[in-house]
Amino acid sequence: MNEVVNQPFWKGRWWTVSKDVQEELKATIERVATGEFARYEVDILGKDDQIVTIDFSLKPVLDTAGTVIFLVAEGRDITKRREAEEALMGVNKKLKLLSGITRHDILNNVTVMLGFLEIARELSSHPEMERFITRLETKTREIRSQIQFTQVYEGIGSERPKWQDLCQVLANLQVPPGVTFSNNCTGYEVFADKLLEKVFSNLLDNSLRHGQHVTIIQVSPYESDAGLTIIWEDNGAGVPAGEKQRIFERGFGKNTGLGLFLVREILDITGILILETGEIGKGARFEIMVPTGKYRLREGYDERK
Repeated sequence: MNEVVNQPFWKGRWWTVSKDVQEELKATIERVATGEFARYEVDILGKDDQIVTIDFSLKPVLDTAGTVIFLVAEGRDITKRREAEEALMGVNKKLKLLSGITRHDILNNVTVMLGFLEIARELSSHPEMERFITRLETKTREIRSQIQFTQVYEGIGSERPKWQDLCQVLANLQVPPGVTFSNNCTGYEVFADKLLEKVFSNLLDNSLRHGQHVTIIQVSPYESDAGLTIIWEDNGAGVPAGEKQRIFERGFGKNTGLGLFLVREILDITGILILETGEIGKGARFEIMVPTGKYRLREGYDERK
């Protein structure tokens, strides 16, 4: 904020705008004049020399020939919302630091416990003692897995959602040899939490872990009046009808029971829903429903190519 205040300002009747913002506004008007829509947040100096944050948008209005005839400008004061967001981010930063220190200390103790259990196994020759040591070791490893999960979960919603290239996110997945992966989402961008890639890596893990014999995975987008539906489907064993809702619950499943729970939580940040609609014996099918306004075609992408 201080950087804005110290800049030279371009004055209006009730406000002043920095030279940098003035240049950005001119460039935006030129871009919108070609038919594009523009929206961004800008800081201005309002009455009483107070910095005000404006959610500013410019929309072109076209005639029947497709020529821009005038521009519609709209501004909304979001100063209080911005201040609340910054305050919340400050609190989250402190909580993250605290939980990070606590998690580190607990994991160190868990490592020590596993070491002592291994020593106890070497020193014990009683078969019944071996059984108890194995159980203790299993539970200790579960504790470690749960603590490590908190680090991932802590990151959900810790930063503002952003536009992400769906095709690139899918291209980053580590698909093992022997599995044919079809990525048909070229051109689409989705407004989602920064952990969007984690959504698809968990879906991949789910297909490989529970599909039993998965050799084909396909991801395809379908647009409708309701928005964009991203279909993730494999040719594995499928999900039993009675488990289609429960698989997204925390703790459900044969492994940690956190993968699909995490998927749902990440998507929910920006109002994206996920359902399982496959048939048992024919493979899993996940439908990720992105509402209108939360997806777009990448700038410059021509779907006719």
